[in-house]
Amino acid sequence: MRSPRATLLLPLLALLICLHALTACSDGRQWDDEVTAAERLKQVGAAVQHYAMSHYGRLPAAAAPMANDGPPVSWRVLLVRSGFVNGSRDYRVEEPWDSPHNLELLKKMPDVFKPAGGPETPQGHTRVRAILGPSTVFDQKTMRIKDRKLTLLLVETDEAVPWTKPEDWELDPGDPLKGLGHLSPGRFLAFEAQGNVVKVLTEAGGQRVLEAMLAGDGKPESIEGLIEKIEPQKR
Repeated sequence: MRSPRATLLLPLLALLICLHALTACSDGRQWDDEVTAAERLKQVGAAVQHYAMSHYGRLPAAAAPMANDGPPVSWRVLLVRSGFVNGSRDYRVEEPWDSPHNLELLKKMPDVFKPAGGPETPQGHTRVRAILGPSTVFDQKTMRIKDRKLTLLLVETDEAVPWTKPEDWELDPGDPLKGLGHLSPGRFLAFEAQGNVVKVLTEAGGQRVLEAMLAGDGKPESIEGLIEKIEPQKR
């Protein structure tokens, strides 16, 4: 016959085992989502690099007209229309992104722009955005960066935007971590100009993150304590 104490402890032990299993499962899912997001971001970054290589080192414009007197078109749409990212090429460049016809293309967002995990986003929204602002890579419009250990080009932001909308992440020198690092507390994913996806650690501080986002400052900063590599989870 079980003692009263054992009768009480067994359900508690079973509950603790279940909670541990749920936590491990949740951690595994979060890691898998991060790896998937990193793989997609790398594909987008590679498409940007291939575009640049076929255009004498010049990046796609973050937002520029593709038709005479037309509205600005996002670089994400340009990559699809140019064949560097697989997807529908039905976007009408002579119309704004939110015209009735172009809004229909939100349903056809290429997989590489889709978020992986995190809070649910509206259909056709992406977190993959270019880093914009003075002295950033997109500002200089070239991938020809010399003597740099790390220069960030694209980021996965907390906020999601319609993938066809010409709206990206504006670097605020006074708050370079604004809108970053809340999907996975303490870090965010970024694609850097050498062709790698990295986890940027927010604990490194805003100043170091700012330096990593500037292409024209001429300072090859140390990357120790600033980034982590993306590696598959060992099971």
